[in-house]
Amino acid sequence: MGLIENIKVKAKVQLRTIVLPEPEDERVLKATQQVLEEETANVVLIGNPETIKADALKCGANIEGAKIIDPKNFANIDRYI
Repeated sequence: MGLIENIKVKAKVQLRTIVLPEPEDERVLKATQQVLEEETANVVLIGNPETIKADALKCGANIEGAKIIDPKNFANIDRYI
């Protein structure tokens, strides 16, 4: 087993949450899809939910399963920062 596969196995055992503040970037959306498919972490995307979903659809990224938080309407945003 290679290094990356080893890391993924450990990540699945100790599932963590990744908070991504730049979901308008196609690379972030595609990475979100990959992480969710591999079940190596929970993903939280910070931004406007409608915009994030539209951008994901446009680039073909399936982000179903990611939590989306709108910082303008989220009381605990300071905790995430």
